[in-house]
Amino acid sequence: MKRFIDTFMQFKDDGHVRFYMKSELIDLANRHGFELCKSFESNIRFPSDRTEKYLQIADSIDPKVIESYEVEIKYGQLYITEQVNNLLFQKL
Repeated sequence: MKRFIDTFMQFKDDGHVRFYMKSELIDLANRHGFELCKSFESNIRFPSDRTEKYLQIADSIDPKVIESYEVEIKYGQLYITEQVNNLLFQKL
């Protein structure tokens, strides 16, 4: 199942494919000889010029998902809050 955030970010013309989950990044790093040293989560909130494209899929999105990303339209721009995983790895 495709996650909302990946669908949303693919509206941007920068070649975005998808976000990795924390567990996926840790697994990838471990397979290449790195271990997780520190991590913390932070949030980032930003406006987007993808309002029109968002409105095309809005009805198909679970309201709980919209709430979790604090999605809102203000002054014609879509605002979204994303959780960011900040991970520090060390080579073994």
